[in-house]
Amino acid sequence: MKAFENYDYHKLVRLLLKDLRGTATQKQMSSRLGYSYNQWHKWESGQKRLMWNNLEVIASELKLNLDHAKRLVVNQERTVGAGGRNFILAIIENYGGPNSILAKKKLNLSRAKLYRLKHSKQDVEVGFVFDCIGKLSSTLPGFVDELLKKVKGTAFRDAIQLVKNQVALEVEYPWICLIEACLELDAYKKLPEHSDEFIAKRLGFPIKQVKVELKKLIDSKSIFLKDSKYHLDLKRVDLSRVEDASRFYKFWTDVCGRRFMTSDGVPHSRAGFAGRVVPISDAAHKEISNLRLKFFDDLNKVFQSDGDRPKGRIMVLVQHILDDQEIKHLRLLDYL
Repeated sequence: MKAFENYDYHKLVRLLLKDLRGTATQKQMSSRLGYSYNQWHKWESGQKRLMWNNLEVIASELKLNLDHAKRLVVNQERTVGAGGRNFILAIIENYGGPNSILAKKKLNLSRAKLYRLKHSKQDVEVGFVFDCIGKLSSTLPGFVDELLKKVKGTAFRDAIQLVKNQVALEVEYPWICLIEACLELDAYKKLPEHSDEFIAKRLGFPIKQVKVELKKLIDSKSIFLKDSKYHLDLKRVDLSRVEDASRFYKFWTDVCGRRFMTSDGVPHSRAGFAGRVVPISDAAHKEISNLRLKFFDDLNKVFQSDGDRPKGRIMVLVQHILDDQEIKHLRLLDYL
């Protein structure tokens, strides 16, 4: 499944609290834990963020197997130190890549933030722990399922299922992402009501095809109708399973290749990609690798800063860089 790239992790924490409370009142839960009468209400409503130390108290009182849930995330045989900070560091060590490069990129962690995380003794928000699990692995559903073992039909599982539905849809029909992106365009938002014709004209799709794709999105509950227009229930989410990512990116790579399927081999768009196969030094390889990481870091900053600006375009980003160390494992001759 995909990781929860742009999901509201603090909302997931509130759903977890609601599920753990069950039929008890918020006041009863606060009293049971020895907190002030409205403490649970503050957590569940989002007025205050649930801290990891609070979750440990809740787990102890409700007899939740928090240690086993943590081991499901990092390693079945590993003992994780007490406290949310130690758990986060174990997650980063397990999934963060060499020198925590992937973790720093996915979690937007600067070197200074990572240093403070490693050396500070302050408690951490459960929402941030969920953020780390969700963005670096696909184990968040398993982690929460362990905590909710005795609870049936939970709001949290319903939210997880929505993500799974959208994942399956985008892997099976990669072009459906274009429809989703169209619904986020400023021009669509300014329409008095939904228009299949607008999407068809914008993407070059037949109107009949637009109707088919919209039905898929509606049936999977990826979009909902409000004020006569469709809205995304979930924003963009990233692929975490290799087989899903391969299928998705193969489709878009093939699409990019069609730029050159013209009579003269010149792409319809002069913005076509430039390809190079060259021998390079170890130093150049390192420089290019660093540039690539910087590019994606800079790209991520652009996406983050673009959040509230009106959307006028749709962009598909596909990038490939291979070196001989990868090529020799790809059995290139099998494709010839």
